[in-house]
Parts: sequence; structure tokens; C-alpha cells
Amino acid sequence: MLAVLTVLAIILFLRMSSGLMIPIVIALLVACAAAPLVGWLDRVKVPRWLGAGLVVLAITALVGAGAFALGDELVAIGERLPEALARLRADLVAKGGIFQAVNGALDGSTPADVLMRGSMGVATLAGDLVVIFFLLYFLLFAGDRYAHLIESVASRPSNRKITAEILGDIYTQIRRFLVVQLITSVIVGAATFVLLMAAGVEDAAFWAVMAGAGNTIPYFGPVIVSGGLAVVAMMQFGGITEALWVSGGALAITSIEGWLLHPLLMGRAERMNVIAVFVGLLLWTWIWGVWGTILAVPMLAVIKAVADHIHPLQPFGELLGPLPDRK
Repeated sequence: MLAVLTVLAIILFLRMSSGLMIPIVIALLVACAAAPLVGWLDRVKVPRWLGAGLVVLAITALVGAGAFALGDELVAIGERLPEALARLRADLVAKGGIFQAVNGALDGSTPADVLMRGSMGVATLAGDLVVIFFLLYFLLFAGDRYAHLIESVASRPSNRKITAEILGDIYTQIRRFLVVQLITSVIVGAATFVLLMAAGVEDAAFWAVMAGAGNTIPYFGPVIVSGGLAVVAMMQFGGITEALWVSGGALAITSIEGWLLHPLLMGRAERMNVIAVFVGLLLWTWIWGVWGTILAVPMLAVIKAVADHIHPLQPFGELLGPLPDRK
């Protein structure tokens, strides 16, 4: 009973402190992936403070360059979006039934209301990014010294070596998971871009980035991106056949990656079964909303890595792990 109450208290805390915890979690995950680069700079005699700053600046420049490169396509999509939504809304309302009820519910929302909510969301995101990049710098600058501090505070002197080994294994598993996730997302995005360019779909770069990002969200991400591509292709080409070819091709790319490439690159220690991933996706979405959906799989990987190395939690880690082979 005490364990159940503890878990419920943690879930409630995470849900209520989302504004605080989400930037911290993102910074920690990025720091895990970027730490080897800072370590390499340290080994070639670049001062730690400078190496951490260079890595953070490189990540910032990469994000900014990506946003700038997609700027024209985002503007073009924004210009066409009102007309596209109006046409889609008119088609759905013409079908009657539930679509008319949804239309009536939407009538109370004015463009000014939508713009205001969007502006507030952008301002919040900008503030979160500032916090993330500052915290990322401090984490990369501290490096393993902060882990040593945790070891000295959290364990007795006789157990510090074991604690160091556990923290090292957890860090290695999490870093491997994040690197594999990044590689597979880049591959999915590149393959989707080639497909869309060959099909002549407009704004191919934008949808390729969306496909790569959606690849990090199990089940729902690829389906949402494929559905969006189906709508875009139908409106551009005017035929259901073209829409099915484009959306089906994008979905096939993510499916092949999920069935073949991802299991090949991921070690068995980092793998999780489909039931745990699906339930975890729902749970983290409920806790943190859209950010929870994006961070669900990395958070599950962190939880599994911790559970695998702490004896009382090992049964929970096994529940998250791959399903046993058929006998």
C-alpha cells in the first residue's frame, strides 16, 4: 500500500509541476546525448567551460538553422491553411450529423482568439527554450562531477563504487537509446523527403521534419503525419489514389524502420515491450500533455534503466522489458 501511495504521489507531483519539470527533463536528456562530445573536447585540451559553451552554441545554431530553413515553407503553409481548413470544414458540415455539431462548437472561436492562444504558446515556448539552454550548459560544464556529488550524498563510503557503476550503466543505456532514436528519426526524415520530392508534394522538407519528429512518438506519431500527408496530397492532386500512395509510402517507411532498423540498433537491455510503451504513452500524455507524448518513450527508457539496476525495482524493469520468447 505504501508503494502504491508513493507512486500516486509522484504522478500527482509530476502532473502539477509540469511547467518546472519539462524543461529540466529535456535539458537532462539532451545533456546525456551531448556529453560525449564535451568529453572529447575536454580530452583535446579544450577548457570544460569553453567546450560546454561551444556544444550548446552548436545545438542552438542547429535548431535556429532548421527553423530558418523551414521558415518559407511554414509561411506558405500558414497562408494556405485558412483556405484549406475552410474547404475541409465546409465538406464535413455538408455531410451533416456530428460534423454540424462540431462546427457549432467551433463557431464561438474567433481568429483573434486563436491568434492570442498561439502567441501565448510561442512566448511560453521561448521562455522554456531559454531555461533549457542555460540548464544544458550547466549540466555539460559540470559533467560527471555532479554524478560524483550524488554518489557522495546518496550512498555510504563502502557502497560508493557500486553506486558509481550503477549510475554509469544507467547513463550508458540512456545515451545509447537517445542516439539510436536520433539516428532512426534522421533516416525516416530523409527517406520521407525523397519520397515526397519524387511524388511532387509541396513543402516536402517540412513534412520530412514532421515525419522524423513523429517517429519518436510510437503508434500515434506516424499515423498523424501520414493522415496529414493524405489531406495535403488530396488537396494538391485532387485524387484519392495519389493521397493513398503518398500517405501509405510515408507509413511504410516508419513501419520498416520500426520492424527492422530500430530493433537491430537497439540492444536488448534498452528494448521495451509494446504493451508497456502504449500504456506509458497514454500515462505520460495525461501527465504532461503534448510534451508528455513526445517525452514518453525517453522517460520510459530512463525508468527502465533505473529499475534494471536497483534490486527492489527489477521486477518492474522486467515488466517494461521485451516479451519472453515463445517456448
